[in-house]
Amino acid sequence: MISNFDEDEALLLLNDITITDDELSDFELSDIEKDSMCKNIINKVKTKKSNKKKLALAASLALILCASIPLSNRDAFGSMISRLVNIPDVGNVMVVNNGLSLKKSEIQNDVTLNTMYIDNKKIIITLTIKSPHNYYYSNYFIKDEHGNTYKLDVVDSSAQSDINITTYKAEYDGDVKSANKYFLSVMGNKAEFSLTSSDFTNVEANHTFYSATNGITTLNVTSVSRDKDILKVAYYVNDINKNSSTIPSFNIGTFKEVEYAEKKGYKYLYNSTVDNPIFKLYDESGNSDFGHSSQSHLTFENESLFNLKKLKGKKLKLTLPSVVYTIGYFTPSNGINIDLPVPESGKLLLNKAGDYNGFKYKIIGIERLSKNTIALDYNFINDPSSKLQIFDMRFNSATVCSSDIETDPSGYLRSELTSRTPIGTTFNLNEILISYASVGPFEINIDLDKVK
Repeated sequence: MISNFDEDEALLLLNDITITDDELSDFELSDIEKDSMCKNIINKVKTKKSNKKKLALAASLALILCASIPLSNRDAFGSMISRLVNIPDVGNVMVVNNGLSLKKSEIQNDVTLNTMYIDNKKIIITLTIKSPHNYYYSNYFIKDEHGNTYKLDVVDSSAQSDINITTYKAEYDGDVKSANKYFLSVMGNKAEFSLTSSDFTNVEANHTFYSATNGITTLNVTSVSRDKDILKVAYYVNDINKNSSTIPSFNIGTFKEVEYAEKKGYKYLYNSTVDNPIFKLYDESGNSDFGHSSQSHLTFENESLFNLKKLKGKKLKLTLPSVVYTIGYFTPSNGINIDLPVPESGKLLLNKAGDYNGFKYKIIGIERLSKNTIALDYNFINDPSSKLQIFDMRFNSATVCSSDIETDPSGYLRSELTSRTPIGTTFNLNEILISYASVGPFEINIDLDKVK
């Protein structure tokens, strides 16, 4: 069912419906529970001054809430209960219970504690350290006033333009006892942080998010906030395909990096395409700005910043042409297993069709170039009507020590593979890497009058 109702009608109707927390307390509902909840939503509208349009909209919203069917393929809006929260420099956190976040950064000597998130199942910190030493493999320990100690392991890092400045993200997963004081030492005793409960603020889950979907991939905006002339958009992407990994960077770098590059005469790749998706924010006059990363680079996958000085008016549209994924890896365990005949010399026509997890290809032919090197001619095959479009495919083998790929003038791909050992009469392809896009465009309307 696709609805013809707009956002305002949907939100006004939701104001008419009271849904209790227990109705949305579980992420996984049985079919009986979903049916009951949908009927409850519609019955609550019937008790108001309902009309046919209102009841039809109620049915659409019931489907959205209970079956995750979008309001429309281009611009789906909803007001839902969510435990997902975006915390600057931490990213998206699923709040378990009594989540706390550091109100502001703390600085000691050459160390900045950018943020700290803590609940009864997790601790996350990000630290920016000015030092020539590598602290990626360090362990960080947080102690409380009761003597409980938690070891945090570094899970991510990002070097700033100055190679001696690096931001580290460290996490602890496990039971966390309630406390009022926390202590953290970094670089021996050069930087010591002593934090009390007054340094933290309660973290509340988002109750509203905006989403856009193509029926396969969904872009979810968890919050939109404004800091003077900077608009901050927090988001995450989810997909019905569980076999792929997202390439999450939809930004072009920080404001500082772009400014520095332009002063030096370098050109950032501003062209936002299906195979190079970048967030772009438009106003009604056609002015636009690209998404920029936060300074820490640790939240680039879930936060984009925009310069509002480049835009006019209050009505804005966030656009993303696609979401890019990879499937398969250059390891035999995630690859394929194809034995190809190899000629003693010259070329051999094969026209061998194949399929890897639904992605089709054809191996056109194989050519012997030397006793250790062959050339593989092939093509990937896209369904023009599909929302999933391949833009790159690579074959390889565990025996290969070097490879090179180019597009042949005839239009197919040609890959030269050199083996560590002489190649006999057969060659085994057991590795594959496919890059593809889930094509949008994903578009979300943003009204600045509603942004705090």
